[in-house]
Amino acid sequence: MNLNVDDSKPRILFIDDDEALIDIGKRSLQKLGFEVSAHLCSLEALSTFQNQPYRYDAIITDLTMPNLNGLDLARKINAIRPEIPIILCTGDRSAFTDEQIAACGIEEIMLKPLSMNNWATLLNKIF
Repeated sequence: MNLNVDDSKPRILFIDDDEALIDIGKRSLQKLGFEVSAHLCSLEALSTFQNQPYRYDAIITDLTMPNLNGLDLARKINAIRPEIPIILCTGDRSAFTDEQIAACGIEEIMLKPLSMNNWATLLNKIF
């Protein structure tokens, strides 16, 4: 699980409306060497990103959330910074099409349940 992350710690904006998943995900990502800003509310996460769009090196978002789902959030983030990697986490891959994913600027999909090995493998592709 060595990501070869340098001392500057890549920064991840992590969004999920499930507090337990936020806690587990944040701890796992920190163990892998990332600085993590975690949000339970997609609207707050979007506001945070809009205020400092170049503070983050990647976005990880859940699909199903109140107010602004993961696809809509990805679309809005992609409009601000199209080059930022966006990872969509979901338990239901059939909830969207490949065309929807491409249109939102999502680079990777991670199926739940999330594990540290899956995080490491996926983030090694990005970083």
